[in-house]
Amino acid sequence: PKWKMALVTGCVVWVMGLGLNPLVREPLSALLPAPVVALVATTVMVVLLTWIVMPNVTKLLRKWLFVDRA
Repeated sequence: PKWKMALVTGCVVWVMGLGLNPLVREPLSALLPAPVVALVATTVMVVLLTWIVMPNVTKLLRKWLFVDRA
């Protein structure tokens, strides 16, 4: 169901936001304007979510996410 994927995505985005803040935003905020920092942080998060994190999380939770109704 879509609500399960929404729940998983929300949790993953929240955790990644907490983790990326000290790794990406804080070091760059002293060097770049806030909109550029936001763009870089968003780009990093989207790339990680799309190609690394969500495929692995989906694979890990596939039995819960995709219940076989047959």
